[in-house]
Amino acid sequence: MRTKLLAKEFSVEQVDNVLDVLAHEGLQNDQRFAESYIRFRSRRGFGLRRLLQELEQRGVSASVANQAAAGSDVDFYQVAEAACKKKFSRKAVTILEKSKQVRFMQYRGFYNEEVNQAISMLSDDENI
Repeated sequence: MRTKLLAKEFSVEQVDNVLDVLAHEGLQNDQRFAESYIRFRSRRGFGLRRLLQELEQRGVSASVANQAAAGSDVDFYQVAEAACKKKFSRKAVTILEKSKQVRFMQYRGFYNEEVNQAISMLSDDENI
């Protein structure tokens, strides 16, 4: 929010005052934003690694983002499985296909353990 207000050419003093008032009244809270962001984006099929990076890009400190992630009830193994099943219908037959699946899952922000488990859950059946 600070960055956006400064980009609109408000003075640093004005921005700091407004943010202090909002924080004091409980209307602006990075912790609550981070928790909500993690819930929302994980439902869209993104992993924790990517969500933490996006939160930092949005100006949320790493410690607040990590606290929100630790308090989250999201099971990223299930999120990874759902994202993998949505994108790929079956297990990879060739090394090229497997590397494509792994790359996709890593791009989505999943850790290696989550990627491996999700890919292993894909069906062997080619008639899907």
